[in-house]
Amino acid sequence: YKSESSFERYVTSLYWSITTFCTVGYGDFRPTNPVEKIFGSIFMLINIVVAAWIIGSMTLLMLTGDNKTREYRESLEILDQYGYMHKFDQILMNKLKKQLKLEFHNREVSDDMVLRYFPSAVRRKILRQLYYEHLAKTDLMEGVRPQFVDAFLASCSVEIFGAGEEIVDRGSILSDLFLLVGGIAEVTTSAQA
Repeated sequence: YKSESSFERYVTSLYWSITTFCTVGYGDFRPTNPVEKIFGSIFMLINIVVAAWIIGSMTLLMLTGDNKTREYRESLEILDQYGYMHKFDQILMNKLKKQLKLEFHNREVSDDMVLRYFPSAVRRKILRQLYYEHLAKTDLMEGVRPQFVDAFLASCSVEIFGAGEEIVDRGSILSDLFLLVGGIAEVTTSAQA
């Protein structure tokens, strides 16, 4: 190394430190002049940055998934405690757990979660596109002005029910209006329920 200029020694020492830092090893093929050493050093540093980005992204995905899983498990534990405290039978507990699972799987793509970031005019336009066709088929909305439909849709909320779920009991007094957008609803008598 004594025959090398101070620049070449500096490049060689920098190459050596980067190779050691990146844990690449020196291998059978190695750079022999300063240009090759500089190129090798830059290449290794770029590889380290890309590898760190990939590992960081994967870690973030796992942590985000873990937070959702943790929240779901905590909700299940609270539901179990609540059911035990009030002596719910197993059939009711299973229905509640299915509904909780359905809620967790659909929460992020609900209208409220997606549309909350947009101005009210955009929300009305999207809600009209999604639900106006279904509303127009009802006797209740026949002949009403579009402004009323927009106001009506803005005050609505979407609920998702699992298969076989009882939505309304016969004779119940409700303050809700239900509009079936997808799926099948079956009207049963007391004897069938």
